[in-house]
Amino acid sequence: MQTLVLSWMLMLSAITGAVSNYPVDMFETTSHNFGTVVRGSKTEFDFVFTNKYVEDVVIESVTSSCQCTTPSFGPRGPIKTHQQGRIHISINTQNFTGNKNATITVRFAKPYRAEMQLHSYVFIRSDVSVNPGIVYFGSVDPKKSTPMVPVNLNSINSGWRIQDVRSNCQFLSVKLQQPNPQYPNYYTMAVMLKENAPPGPFSEILEVITNDYDQRSRVVPIRVEGRIKQTLSVSPSPLAFNIVEEGKKVEKTLIVQGAEPFQILDITSENRNISATIDNVRKKIQPIKLIYSGNEPGEFNGKVTIFTDLEGKMDAAVNFSGKVIPRKTEPIPPPQEETKPASEQPTDIMSENLPGTQMIEEVPEETPEAEAIDGEVPVPELPAEETPEAEEIDGGVPAPELPAEETPEAEEIDGGVPAPELPAKETPEAEEIDGGV
Repeated sequence: MQTLVLSWMLMLSAITGAVSNYPVDMFETTSHNFGTVVRGSKTEFDFVFTNKYVEDVVIESVTSSCQCTTPSFGPRGPIKTHQQGRIHISINTQNFTGNKNATITVRFAKPYRAEMQLHSYVFIRSDVSVNPGIVYFGSVDPKKSTPMVPVNLNSINSGWRIQDVRSNCQFLSVKLQQPNPQYPNYYTMAVMLKENAPPGPFSEILEVITNDYDQRSRVVPIRVEGRIKQTLSVSPSPLAFNIVEEGKKVEKTLIVQGAEPFQILDITSENRNISATIDNVRKKIQPIKLIYSGNEPGEFNGKVTIFTDLEGKMDAAVNFSGKVIPRKTEPIPPPQEETKPASEQPTDIMSENLPGTQMIEEVPEETPEAEAIDGEVPVPELPAEETPEAEEIDGGVPAPELPAEETPEAEEIDGGVPAPELPAKETPEAEEIDGGV
């Protein structure tokens, strides 16, 4: 009995553990290391997760173990299947310095009550500061002149120098001014956007390379954010097809809006299962019907690019995602026995044909009827297998058995039916019977 109870407890514990840990599978990562940052810099990160379940996901609360880290989450309402959510954390680099590690606890209300932990790590330098803490361009009109944002960096170390500024971004440029000889550790740099900046939001990192001996402190990261105004806006973006049953189609509508009337020339996508329907009319608001065909089970994603006739061949793009589930199959009913007509029902088991055999109907061979000669009565017909052997006649030799088809005409037996007479030329002379042959 104790063994049975223990087994049930272990099973229940395993099931409870699996249910309570379901949130971890939704997150792309559960920890982030900011490395070394300078005082005053804007230091933020998003823990992104995707609802992989059919049920809605609802976050109840998010808390941090350190006052240096402020967490938040979104969206606040239910997160549908394949929709994304974010746990946002912000490090207070203005009021805190040194090693600052935090544990962020996320509590879920649906589909099951559970909680999980996220972790962040950062080292905030107190000897170097940057102002402003982030290079923020805001909303930029591409038709106007390129904006510029100044950034001041300084250190309490008189020997501190900036050696280089690097970025992987192709549309950012930086101009570093030489410091005043009286303040060699005080720098000003100008960050600018190039004309090839693509429309939409952007978030990049500038790396300021210094002469610090400590390799971990040589690079000072500075975040650059902003948004290039789009001549075209697309909603919803991203587009979620959610659940698509195999073999069926799901239709969604995109709304493309421009500042002036335009016409959609083409719509392309690398995903062959998606198709689009458009209107060949110039107007400010263009509805687009996107249809996804669920051909193969599994998750899918991709991007749709919309080409227009606006000046500069302005185009827009939107990402989409979803999941194709196997089609539902109807249960197969059990086979039913066929009712045969009464004429086909066997009446005697001995008369049924066995598998692989053929019934042979015995037909008695025809015995030629003896013709009556001179008014005599012929011998009656008998089946071949039932032909009796000739009886001895007064001690004579019995007649030999002959095949049915060659049975000779019966001879006259004492008192029996007379045999038919043979033709005169073939009639042998009768021998005397009395006394033997």
